Amino acid sequence: MNKVTYFLDELILPIVILVSTRYFGVFISQYWYSITFSFNEGTDIISLPYIHFAGPAGRFTANSASWLIVGIVISLYFGLAIFRSLHFHKDYFHPKHAWYVHGKNLEFLLIDKKDVLYQSAVWITLSLLFVFLATIDVFSGTLDIFVYGLLFGIVTVAILTSLFYNMSQGALKSRKVEQKNRD
Repeated sequence: MNKVTYFLDELILPIVILVSTRYFGVFISQYWYSITFSFNEGTDIISLPYIHFAGPAGRFTANSASWLIVGIVISLYFGLAIFRSLHFHKDYFHPKHAWYVHGKNLEFLLIDKKDVLYQSAVWITLSLLFVFLATIDVFSGTLDIFVYGLLFGIVTVAILTSLFYNMSQGALKSRKVEQKNRD
């Protein structure tokens, strides 16, 4: 499979999850705060197309709640991807544990080097895109600065953790190759 098509294949599900979470946050805020909105071709918020709010207070509240839920989902899924690459990486998985995983038919949990790289790239790309959209919302006055700070902090920690992990795995790989060449 081509690298670009594989990247796009890995990109589809996270986009669907994050966009649906964005709209789900609006529906939750409608339930909690009795915000009225309608679906129109026009939009009040660039990052929420096809939704028109009745007033600016409802728009601000719904957008802030929606971005807060998106931040939680990004942290959960990005964390799951990092956890899976740390504990279920095929190259560093102990044979005793591999036997147990295969015995329980949980092979889908195992991840190889290529999947770790592409999942990290997808989540980094999407996280940066969503922070950019949230930045636009902050400058347009439709997002609470505290929620933006939480989202920015979550994305920053997740990206740095992923980058440090990927760099350390590359360093371990190069040490393994050097050790084999010396023997």
